[in-house]
Amino acid sequence: MTMIFKESSPSHPTRCQEDNVVVAVDSATNRVLHFQKTQGLRRFSFPLSLFQGSGDGVEIRYDLLDCHISICSPQVAQLFTDNFDYQTRDDFVRGLLVNEEILGNQIHMHVITKEYGARVSNLHMYAAVCADVIRRWVYPLTPEANFTDNTTQNCTHSRHNIYRGPEVSLGHGSILEENVLLGSGTIIGSNCSITNSVIGPGCHIGEHRWGSQVSHSRSRNLGRPISPEKETEE
Repeated sequence: MTMIFKESSPSHPTRCQEDNVVVAVDSATNRVLHFQKTQGLRRFSFPLSLFQGSGDGVEIRYDLLDCHISICSPQVAQLFTDNFDYQTRDDFVRGLLVNEEILGNQIHMHVITKEYGARVSNLHMYAAVCADVIRRWVYPLTPEANFTDNTTQNCTHSRHNIYRGPEVSLGHGSILEENVLLGSGTIIGSNCSITNSVIGPGCHIGEHRWGSQVSHSRSRNLGRPISPEKETEE
């Protein structure tokens, strides 16, 4: 099995604590020797045999983002079936590494540097990947490339990564600064300043708003006093 990792510094926005890993790998063959999640740990421990058995040297890497993409042989499915303790891929990886000599299977790694890879596993990663898509770091997967048959998802792209869906209304004096997506039918009041935001379809942003952030919601009179008789949908 070959695991795909992306070279990424620990402070990169797409790194999250629950998926941070430290990996020990054979320098010559890229064979994974040790794989450990680091969430909640202040110290890491490695078996001494790890460094005694490799003549080509061992690399300890903490600059990797686990893309959760693995290239497997057909035998992997059978191993999952035969070993009921393997509930997740992490269980499977630990099991193979511990029983490598018994099972006769090895795990290797491939590190990508220029390509994009990430796994959306929580809200933090969802926000980070959405920001990357809007900033066009995942090209050709971009907001204006509508991969569905829903025409309401269409939008146009302009400078500074501004995306506007059909029938968008922008009030007098309003500014879309950068990295902004407006869904179809959205109405922006006058004198608004919006940046780094995703505003879903059918939203109504009131006047004199700065840094408004509304995602996948439907609102009326947002930013204005609402009398008890009026209702606001979200």
